[in-house]
Amino acid sequence: MDWLEISVDTKGDPDTLCAVLESLDVSGLVIEDSAEFSALAAQDCPFWGDGESVPEETFSRVKFYLFNDAQGLERLQILSAEISSRGYCTDIKHVRDEDWENNWKEYYRSFPVGEKLIIVPDWEESPDTAGRIALRLDPGLIFGTGSHPTTRMCLELAEHYVPSAASVLDLGCGSGILFIAALLLGAGHAVGCDIDPKAPEVAALNAARNSIHSDRFNVRSEDASNLGSSLSPSESFDLIFINIVADVVISLLPAASSHVSDTGVVICSGILSERAPEVEAAARDAGLRIIKRYESDGWLCYALSRRKENAI
Repeated sequence: MDWLEISVDTKGDPDTLCAVLESLDVSGLVIEDSAEFSALAAQDCPFWGDGESVPEETFSRVKFYLFNDAQGLERLQILSAEISSRGYCTDIKHVRDEDWENNWKEYYRSFPVGEKLIIVPDWEESPDTAGRIALRLDPGLIFGTGSHPTTRMCLELAEHYVPSAASVLDLGCGSGILFIAALLLGAGHAVGCDIDPKAPEVAALNAARNSIHSDRFNVRSEDASNLGSSLSPSESFDLIFINIVADVVISLLPAASSHVSDTGVVICSGILSERAPEVEAAARDAGLRIIKRYESDGWLCYALSRRKENAI
């Protein structure tokens, strides 16, 4: 299959550019951050490829992909105009599935998260897990590799809260990484949803890679903001993930508050630090208490609850 690969360069923080693209409903972002590459090489990071050179560019690049068909070209025209209006330039080229596969595998290697998990790309046959729980993953063109601070913080908090969680709701589940991690850590059942129509298939395949039976999860392709209408008013979850962007998190907090169990926790991330006051005010308005505030590389992750308890 042919794809359109759209590259957007920035001399600023790539996370700011990602937030712009996500606000335009662009998913499946690939970040080439020259600063991160240099840091990884300097640290001799275990998931940096052997013998690979560090990019010399002083800018960062974010890529995303569209189908190379009439609908994709129409979408590209609209997005190019929107991106240009925000001061960014785009570069477009045609790629095939095998090109994407090879480029992706070149940089994505196993890496530990928190104290219990290790994320393992599915093409690594015999990784050294060092006693950790292996979460096998092939994100494909769906957001959610575990390497970005927003997802990593969610995974680290999940280690703390999953042992008491029987049911999980993942709003904006992408590759399924968060609800799959929760199931591997001991949760009983999960429901996921994502606006990307490819998400159910990708998440189901990733669950199968981790020997998770299909009767333990259900993934729906729909806008997370519409999910409340398809849930029973009495349906509740012990753990709810919202790892999207600040505006969407804010809009979903009332529904999350309505569907989190009395002893449950809402973990929300994808929030730039400057948006903290808005998100915290929205959480209070939704009747949720902040029990954990976690920050990494300018991104925030919160654990919220209706319970009154001391922060951890």
